[in-house]
Amino acid sequence: MFENLANWYIRTPSHPGKWRLERLLFKLMNGHFMKSVYGPELRVRAGDATNRFCITGALAKDYRDVYEEVRRLGPGDCFIDIGANCGLFTLTASQHVGRKGMVIAFEPSLPVFSDLIANIRRNGCQPVLPMAAAISEGTGVASFDSGSAGHTGVAHLSDTGATSVVTLNGSDLLHLLDPLLVGRPTLIKIDVEGHEAQVIRSIRPLIARAEVKRVVVEIDPENLRRSGSTAEEVYGIFAEAGFKPTRGIGAETHFNEVFVKE
Repeated sequence: MFENLANWYIRTPSHPGKWRLERLLFKLMNGHFMKSVYGPELRVRAGDATNRFCITGALAKDYRDVYEEVRRLGPGDCFIDIGANCGLFTLTASQHVGRKGMVIAFEPSLPVFSDLIANIRRNGCQPVLPMAAAISEGTGVASFDSGSAGHTGVAHLSDTGATSVVTLNGSDLLHLLDPLLVGRPTLIKIDVEGHEAQVIRSIRPLIARAEVKRVVVEIDPENLRRSGSTAEEVYGIFAEAGFKPTRGIGAETHFNEVFVKE
């Protein structure tokens, strides 16, 4: 009964004080599942802003455009989610590609990965291949800054990170994915808080495959600089690979770019 009330309330129009009541609802629902405004059911993590955004749609600017790209997927297609977090887009993609499709999700943070697995099970998603790993330019172990427990979406690879995660490079990854991609139109989403250029360089052989039609990449110049790269570098790599952006460099200070294979 209370779960139904919570699911109803997050869909009501915005009004003064709504965010305070939502926070209370999330505390009461902590550890349980709520139906996201985007469709999938997600385990509630009351103190995590990323979790709250995924459930309530409060950060539509960062989520809605990616969500619409994922919704373009059809039966039998493939979706690769690099930086999956709790799995909002992984779960949505699974609904659209169906049992004949394939979804592959990468999330290096083990606590968040645990919720990703729980959400996959809760929504009965298959076939989904979840991997507790980050994509980078080398296969091994790297330092990871898990960020604040209050915002898991800002976690990123960092030399000063307090935890360690497994990393895979693109060549090793392609050996794994090759039989899963054959003949499947593929969408890739990359949201790794500044490490985007390193990921893209690493997966160039994957991006070059005919099956990969569109790639959604978060563009945040400040985050990119932190990892030693630039937006210009990201756009340049895609231009060399035969992709055209739909928005263009400098469209905003923080946005999602969709690169389309010409």
